[in-house]
This record gives sequence, structure tokens and C-alpha cells, in this order.
Amino acid sequence: MILLSAKFPNLPTILFTSCGATVLLLYMVIAITHLANRYRNRHAEDQLEVKMWLFPYLTIATIHLHRIRLDVNGFHRRAPH
Repeated sequence: MILLSAKFPNLPTILFTSCGATVLLLYMVIAITHLANRYRNRHAEDQLEVKMWLFPYLTIATIHLHRIRLDVNGFHRRAPH
């Protein structure tokens, strides 16, 4: 990594940015799955032991905020041609 970063000085920044975007995207997938499963199982006989605060509003807000964050970072990180 050190030898590569000497030849390509922007490589660590690119790697950290791509890892951060991957984590945000994974979190969005988990939140969407959580939302879908809660709606699917809301009329199940088993009641949930732990209920989430402000469901589904907090989950939907989190999904939209992460989507906006990915959009904003994508536009600001582009290098001019």
C-alpha cells in the first residue's frame, strides 16, 4: 500500500471513500429489509419484545438521509475532466 501510494498519491483517499460509500449502501439495504420485514410481520401472532422508536418514520428518514448523503458525496467528489 505504501509503495502504491507513493506512485498514486490519491489512492488512500479513493479507497477510504469507496469503503465509506459501500458501508452506507449496506446500511441502506439493511434498513430497507428491516422496513419490509416489519410491515410483513406486523400482524403476526408473536408480538415484538423490543419495539423501535418512531417506526416507520425514523427508518424512512434514515434511508432518505443516506441516499441524499450518497448523492451529495458523489457530485462533490467527481474530478473535472
